[in-house]
Amino acid sequence: MTALTNQELQRRAALGIPLSDLQIVDAHGHLGRWCTVPLPAATAREMLSTLDLAGVSRLAISANAAIGPDFRRGNDQVAAALRAFPDRYLAYAVVNPNYPDEVRPELERCFDQLGFHAIKLHTGLHNYPLNGEHYVPVFEFAQERRATVLTHGCAGLAEVAAKYPDVSIIIAHLGAGFDGRQPNSVLELARDLPNIHFDTASSNVPFKNVNHLVQAVGPNQVVFGSDHPWIDVRYQLGRIIWADLDLNDKLKILGRNFEGLLARTRH
Repeated sequence: MTALTNQELQRRAALGIPLSDLQIVDAHGHLGRWCTVPLPAATAREMLSTLDLAGVSRLAISANAAIGPDFRRGNDQVAAALRAFPDRYLAYAVVNPNYPDEVRPELERCFDQLGFHAIKLHTGLHNYPLNGEHYVPVFEFAQERRATVLTHGCAGLAEVAAKYPDVSIIIAHLGAGFDGRQPNSVLELARDLPNIHFDTASSNVPFKNVNHLVQAVGPNQVVFGSDHPWIDVRYQLGRIIWADLDLNDKLKILGRNFEGLLARTRH
């Protein structure tokens, strides 16, 4: 096989050659339908066809049911996907802080019985701030397990990131909106708190966003995320492949950084 260079990577992508040998790991995916938006090919089996076309080795998923009306049902759906395709999916456990007595037991069930890998919080849909008291059991659990938390919403981030330094916190979508010009307080916060990370998922991004993001926080705090199947993983992948970065930084973003975070977890 031709030695991998930036030019070879881009050539293969342009020709539609799957990049499966690179061990691309997508840190931000979903599973299942949504009540108001049509999501075709959103089952675990259906999504594999698109992942295979792009050459994405593994996709980390949370269930749309879990971030919406029923976290336990959604976690069970993800567990079924993990059992069916253990080499292709990574599992986020979702809890709803509006049911505080169920938070810790559900995390223990997901990690200890179902083999989940990380935690997903959706502060917007669950209408609860990241630094609220009902999320304390989440971060205490994550601190004990050195687990990764992907959060959709970052109000209160400074407080929790400083209080729980062994918790790797990925801010969903925020890494995709930086244009390199406007000040961003969260990116500035990440310079002092290395446990803060950013995923690249977004449907609308500024020109050369990936370059600006890496220049602001460095390549080690950026992980590839697509939001698939809400957003097609293939064009999200192209944003990394054609960024003006050296090959090693691209490979970090495309999988190595996220794999390193998950490797810290104590099961």
